[in-house]
Amino acid sequence: MFAAGIDIGGTFTKVAIISQKGRIAAKSLFETKDFGRFDLWVEKSLSVIKLLLDAKNIKKNEFAGIGIGAPGHIDSVNGVIHALVNIKGWNNVNLHDEFKMRMKAPVFVDNDANMMALGEYAYGAARGTKNAVCITLGTGVGSGLILEEKLYRGSFMAGGELGHMPINVNGPSCACGGKACVETYVGNKYIVGRVKRVLSRHPDSVLAKKFKGRFDEITPKDITAAANRKDRLAEMIWEETGKYLGVCLAGVVNLLDPEIIVIGGGVAKAGRLIFNPVRKTVRERVMQVYRHRVKIVPALLGNEGGIMGCAWQVFEKGRA
Repeated sequence: MFAAGIDIGGTFTKVAIISQKGRIAAKSLFETKDFGRFDLWVEKSLSVIKLLLDAKNIKKNEFAGIGIGAPGHIDSVNGVIHALVNIKGWNNVNLHDEFKMRMKAPVFVDNDANMMALGEYAYGAARGTKNAVCITLGTGVGSGLILEEKLYRGSFMAGGELGHMPINVNGPSCACGGKACVETYVGNKYIVGRVKRVLSRHPDSVLAKKFKGRFDEITPKDITAAANRKDRLAEMIWEETGKYLGVCLAGVVNLLDPEIIVIGGGVAKAGRLIFNPVRKTVRERVMQVYRHRVKIVPALLGNEGGIMGCAWQVFEKGRA
């Protein structure tokens, strides 16, 4: 059997046909912003699915359905997107009904970070565990919780928002309306912002020399490259970022007792520069019983985690 996974991003929409064993048979992407009206986006998505199915000669009786992941507040029971983070005009859109009406196949809609968590649980770094915390670090901080082998959504379909856990009494204002959320310390624009604020005081930094007068062009990738060249400022920024995230995760470990924490996303590409201080901080701050038990590992599926989780949800709900 095969399922279609759709991962809606603010820039691109990824579509893939995935086998029940977790193999991507075919995939494609198109620019989300080209379709300001969601009904046109739906038509485009369906046309891509049909092209991919035809290209692989997959028959109707081999197709299990469509799983969709979106970055926003999602009613996963009814398949409704209440609002998307980076796409305007998609308020209270019933994607389930839009797709079901046109495709006549099972359709499931959920938050994209939840789908990443399911992907890593089913096919990736958290496979074989019962309790896992999965985080994606990028512009924001997305996360999903697998508790007792089930995705935890909470009472109002918004559970697992680790990015909006406050880690200080006072701190930067967050887009969610809160203050001192972990996202305001480890989201990529905040990391870059900390560098830009202090860079003028570090004229010998690799970054100061490379981006003289052009600080707005700095990215987390540039900070990583500088740190790998032993630039002390860049190393300190990553150590600080890892510590902030580690403080949050220590509380999560004490609360949930997970077997594993999986970290993915663009910011996680800093590798040891962020993972080492995260692990060190968690070991120092968790209760002793957890100190050497919980594993903190990189995501295994990379950018495909979301669409893999979308497909897995189709297979699992089809069995229910």
